[in-house]
Amino acid sequence: MLVSELLPPPFIARQCKANSSPQCILAQPARLESDMTKRTVLVVDDNLDFAEGIARLLQLHGQPAIAMATVRGALDTLDDDPTVGLVVSDIRMPQVDGFDFHRVLKYRFASLPVVLMTGLPLSDEDNPPRDIRILHKPFPIEELLQAIGEKLGG
Repeated sequence: MLVSELLPPPFIARQCKANSSPQCILAQPARLESDMTKRTVLVVDDNLDFAEGIARLLQLHGQPAIAMATVRGALDTLDDDPTVGLVVSDIRMPQVDGFDFHRVLKYRFASLPVVLMTGLPLSDEDNPPRDIRILHKPFPIEELLQAIGEKLGG
């Protein structure tokens, strides 16, 4: 899957300047709620068991969370669920890696904070964004909670 396939068609953006149809509303950047506890964390990892485990641990710590195994599923969730306030994504995923996913998120949901995670070392070919927090698996849940708190301003 190409990154360009995940972006809204250019004609949608042009049409959105003139109206507020449902299609236009979905193409606009997400607005985040001010209360951290009401923001859902979207955990994206191609290993669904891992994503669901992280989501469950976050829930046990009082942080609403949901899990997705694909970037496409994550984007659909972001389009449909306005309570998502932060994305935690794996870097090494098939089809679309975490860095490309981050670029798509910055285009479609400019104010949405992102935390990346990886179980593999970064290579010389990787070009991580400067403003991104990268957690290295395995990590203690407290480290993830701290990263979430920093990104959400809590």
